[in-house]
Amino acid sequence: MTFPKLSLNPARLGFNILIILLFILLFIFPNPAGPFFTIAKILLFIGLVFNLFRDMASDGKDREKRIESPSIENERSNFPSEHSTDQSRRFYDNLLSSVFGLLKALNESYRGALYMVDPMSNGFTLQNSSSGEFIDFVPKENQILTTILTSDETVLFQQKDSGIFWDAIFNTNDWRGSECLLGIRVVYRGITVGCLLVFIDHFNKLEQQDRQVISIISQFIAQGIEKIERTEELFSDRENHSRITALLGKIELGSDDDAILETILELCRQLFSYDKLTISLARSGSDVATTKLVDGFTQDIGPNQDFPLDDTLHGRLHRGKKVLLSSYWEKDFSDSGRFKIGDTDLFNFMSVAGVPFKINQELSGAIMLERLSSRQFSESDLWLLETLGETLGPILEWSSNYQIIHQHATHDGLTKLLNHKSFLERFEEEISRSLRFQQDLVLLMMDLDKFKRVNDNYGHLHGDYVLRETADQLKKYIRNIDVVARYGGEEFAILLINTNKKKAMAVAKRIARAINGHRFIKDDIEIQMGISIGLAQYPADADRIKGLIAKADAAMYRVKGRGGNGVESH
Repeated sequence: MTFPKLSLNPARLGFNILIILLFILLFIFPNPAGPFFTIAKILLFIGLVFNLFRDMASDGKDREKRIESPSIENERSNFPSEHSTDQSRRFYDNLLSSVFGLLKALNESYRGALYMVDPMSNGFTLQNSSSGEFIDFVPKENQILTTILTSDETVLFQQKDSGIFWDAIFNTNDWRGSECLLGIRVVYRGITVGCLLVFIDHFNKLEQQDRQVISIISQFIAQGIEKIERTEELFSDRENHSRITALLGKIELGSDDDAILETILELCRQLFSYDKLTISLARSGSDVATTKLVDGFTQDIGPNQDFPLDDTLHGRLHRGKKVLLSSYWEKDFSDSGRFKIGDTDLFNFMSVAGVPFKINQELSGAIMLERLSSRQFSESDLWLLETLGETLGPILEWSSNYQIIHQHATHDGLTKLLNHKSFLERFEEEISRSLRFQQDLVLLMMDLDKFKRVNDNYGHLHGDYVLRETADQLKKYIRNIDVVARYGGEEFAILLINTNKKKAMAVAKRIARAINGHRFIKDDIEIQMGISIGLAQYPADADRIKGLIAKADAAMYRVKGRGGNGVESH
């Protein structure tokens, strides 16, 4: 959990500690089964460490501040508002529920727990878990947790090999011996603060790719804490805190970059007066940047257009990583253009305010406000722009990591189609929608004929190639509203939305012809494939998912019984 920003000034330290205690009373989440005061001391200590570490970093930044304009001094209030408390609590709830929800999305049997380091009590305290079998406090001597905290990668432990250290983590001793535990440390601003544990009831259920996803989830936790911290910093400007509250309330977990930028745009229109707003991104080592969002004047450059970094005003933000503020930029800076050399002859912008921001190690971003007149942007404008930049970077990075996790959890890694579990979830949604709007829906169950011979004769790499190519072919013959998935092995499934069996039969026959006529060529080896397809229609053939799948499967196996490479309807 995060707390108000602490000052290293002794006169203010006592006041901030009182604020921290108030925050604990308001929205720390104690485990009813654990001692409240122990948890309060633990979280207070962690908050002090986080905030003292942040202040030391901030003080260093303030001493080295580089602004390409006359010296700017701003008075910024650190007093936390009631709105920031409520917002932080909501974000923290969202973070924890999302973490355990992602684990469940990976595998229904996965159960997670988050432990934080407790230096005062010499051990690890449970913050939250997705089940009640984890113990509230684990002593520091536990070799499982200490091993996790000293490793950069995910670490796997089996119950049968872990003995007393395993039993010290769980409330039960009823084990079969096949259980295992996957752990990854949580690192916040370079400090190991805790670990994420994932319990699997049988080691055979652990997928290799899940290790990578769980590692990303640990980074997701750290970024979530940082987002909460930055959210609270936003509220130090009391005049605009209600608008910023509204902004952050709209940026939900899972929002894509476009949605986030649109929300930032809405806020900028409320807070600033400008003739042009530009948000741009540049990749590390590149000599160009791309405009991601443009508002106002667009005759010079619009969204999703590249511009050079060298010798341009907007490129200066990416090159120098310095704040810009000027009422007449051509006099203050030596660049030969705003987006390209010579464009000042066409578009006479004068006053500018711009800030850079970092997203991750690969991308850098910039926000620029411009006016056609020499009316200078205020110091308050610049500071708020800096705050938005400092917030936008972590939010975009957080969103990017979430999309990676979501992709792993919902899509098949080989074909990039929906996986079995996600397909059934979409199936439920489409059945409900079809019922609501009184529409038909057709299910196609498909199985590649004699696929085993590909693996047996040419190896699994050829088999993987055939599955990927088949997936690409299937996507060519469906609409954006339709749903396609890898159902399992060499079996695929398609939902044709708002379609009857007659139309679906035509689509299925085109797919069968396409697969049979496609040249599957890898390493100079050409393979001819066939596919068997069975159809069932909702609600004419069945009004439940299991019934539709069973009837489409039966039709498909009748095709296989005739030698395959064909289509049949229930």
